[in-house]
Amino acid sequence: MISVYDLNPTSPDMACLNSNEPMMKGEEGFTWAPFFAIEMYEGHEYEIRLAAYPTEADGWQGINAIGEAKLTVKGATKAFQYSPVTLVSVTPDPSEGFASEDDNVVKATFSAPVDITAEGAFVNMGYGMTLPLDSIGASEDKTEWTFVIPQTAMTTGNAVMLSVAAKDADGLVVQGNTGFEVDSYFEWSYATPFNAPDLIVTPNNEEMQQTLKEFTVAVEGGLPIGLAYAAMEDIVVWDMFQATVATGTVELVIPEDKQADYEMGVYDPVEAKITLDQEITTAGRYTLHIPENYFMLGTLQTAVMNKNTNIRYSVEGVATPLVPTEVVPADKSTVSRLETVTLTMDCDVVTLLAIGEDADAFITVTNKDTNEEVDIVASVDDLDWENWTNMNQVVIRFSEPITAKGTYVLTIAPELFADDQWDPMFGTGSANAELTYEFTVDGSDAVAAVGVDEGKVTVYSLNGVKVLDNADRDALKTLKKGIYIVNGRRPW
Repeated sequence: MISVYDLNPTSPDMACLNSNEPMMKGEEGFTWAPFFAIEMYEGHEYEIRLAAYPTEADGWQGINAIGEAKLTVKGATKAFQYSPVTLVSVTPDPSEGFASEDDNVVKATFSAPVDITAEGAFVNMGYGMTLPLDSIGASEDKTEWTFVIPQTAMTTGNAVMLSVAAKDADGLVVQGNTGFEVDSYFEWSYATPFNAPDLIVTPNNEEMQQTLKEFTVAVEGGLPIGLAYAAMEDIVVWDMFQATVATGTVELVIPEDKQADYEMGVYDPVEAKITLDQEITTAGRYTLHIPENYFMLGTLQTAVMNKNTNIRYSVEGVATPLVPTEVVPADKSTVSRLETVTLTMDCDVVTLLAIGEDADAFITVTNKDTNEEVDIVASVDDLDWENWTNMNQVVIRFSEPITAKGTYVLTIAPELFADDQWDPMFGTGSANAELTYEFTVDGSDAVAAVGVDEGKVTVYSLNGVKVLDNADRDALKTLKKGIYIVNGRRPW
């Protein structure tokens, strides 16, 4: 086996010129002719390494060598000389890509006159195919060149690859960014994301969601979708300040009845699933960001990369409700009258979302025995901002006390009050969910019925106003606390 190394390479990756090639055995020994000519340049030393093996298989594996030798030679070929002319600028900048299919003109400026031929400037279409430019033009001094790319290239694929080879007035090659020595040339790749079809993401753009966890991605027209492995970013979800709050992983969706076809390479998936590494449950505005070049869209021969896609969502969230730590009177307690209910929170300052009689829309009291709503007005006291006392309490007050015997259910609708961090716009803090409390009024504070026999009653107030006429005795329980004339007598 024979290998050739440059001991003075211009770069480390150019040291090995030929590696471990077999030599042919002839009548007069072993001979070797390289598949490609190896130039040995002046100023360089080269080492030829020979190794003998029992079998050719051992030689290919580089094992069991039975003899080795090295030969050092000096190069005699004059080194390749590039032109001193350099590229000054190219417009537009390839890193910015093309803005539209009409943005099809590229201009290159060189430090001195150069020559560029139609054979040396073209669009590289891939798979060994090229496309001639619509035109090539130069300034009078040949330092500025203009290349017009055909519309066929501008509307195909997700990038245009422009190749340009230039020589100076002495015929020396201008060193490009691709190739080596006589084969050196410039290659500029311009992204054309406007050719990519839109992604169809579910849930849809601007849809309100309770939480965010999974998304499905498809392509307009039902085109196949695959992973491109070319994106420079991850799929992420941003909050309204563009801070990353979750990262997505992707798997292609393969229907069960297509699994065998997919494994045989005869089925192309048309849908992908994105799963976030953590579910977003906090209320707020969010953006799902799918970077360009993450997905391959279409079949291999005509596939394009996806363009940047941002889908915006509003999340209602699953906030932890604010629950009072103490209720006075206590839930399911027995009282003589129900006039106020005080709720205490585990926060420094409670936020009242309705104050005074505006709170009545949030509060109902129902007689559990009759299932009828009690006809009273509920209000919420404002906080004591002057003395700064009991700032973590919500005091519900009724327009008149409930004294009639019975069991009553107090229902408080959601978001009557919240903690001091409450801000639904930013998804912070907690508000109350629906709350229900049950109280039993024993009737001991109702109107006294001393000395009143069983049977019908007629009742007057002390002002002589008849309030009951020939009513059942139980009707006395419905009267407000006070002194009345019952059946012509004043009970004590």
